[in-house]
Amino acid sequence: MATFNNLVAQIKTIVQTSTNVRAGNVYDYAATNISGYPAVRIFPADVTGSFADVARNRRSYFIMVQVLQERGEQGEQNSEEIMRTLVDELISIFDARANLTLNNACQFARPIPLKWGFDNPEQPDVRVANILIECIDIV
Repeated sequence: MATFNNLVAQIKTIVQTSTNVRAGNVYDYAATNISGYPAVRIFPADVTGSFADVARNRRSYFIMVQVLQERGEQGEQNSEEIMRTLVDELISIFDARANLTLNNACQFARPIPLKWGFDNPEQPDVRVANILIECIDIV
């Protein structure tokens, strides 16, 4: 049976295989004190459920994989390139696991919407890409 702790841990392990982010900059919570960039925060976003059949339910756990890159030191153009490179790599890492079960933490997981933005739109000094991963389980 899926749990948020197990799902976040499995996704963190996968993200840490990236060659474009230091393992120490991958957080399994919504960290506010980031030690370096680029960084990735992984945390629960939502859960929904529906009937699978008369005895079981279909539950979808949504986990946010949030990629962050500061723009001050690297500059706007370099920061965008760093972000695009890391996000492309993460998408490829997840795509390479066609039947993604997160080491049997759930029945099936799939990266779904990705939205770009800024950590604080009024002060756009940190670029953000939000990758939402749906982890489906039958309970």
